[in-house]
Amino acid sequence: MTFLEFSINLPGNLDKIFQKITDFENFNRYIPNQLESVNIIKKENSKIFTEEKIKSISILKNSFEQTSMHTVKENKVETEIISGPAKGTIIESVFQKIDSGTKVVIKINLKLGLKYKLFTPIVKKVYKQMLTGVLYKINREVNE
Repeated sequence: MTFLEFSINLPGNLDKIFQKITDFENFNRYIPNQLESVNIIKKENSKIFTEEKIKSISILKNSFEQTSMHTVKENKVETEIISGPAKGTIIESVFQKIDSGTKVVIKINLKLGLKYKLFTPIVKKVYKQMLTGVLYKINREVNE
């Protein structure tokens, strides 16, 4: 089990950023080179189940599918990967209103299958870069 935590302050409106971050079916717009598609397979109360097709361009240069369960609460999204190489990984994203816009705190409890454990430092770096890039793109979009 590997833990990663970071935060980012964005000048954009909290509600608009949160709306975009929970628009799962359109999420591949923000990382098209890595995320081929996201399909909602079930909605159940505050839980949304998605199936993602991912292109691994930095590690194994192949594609794989994973299934995730997103629990959406007020200003918080908890994502648990329920199938795929990172099965059991939990990503918690908390959105807080601050004077200058929105603070986003990301906590990742990373779990990788034995086959991928060697790549843990790379995966941590990729997760942080990818999520930071997505948040900056969303912020730019809401401020246009």
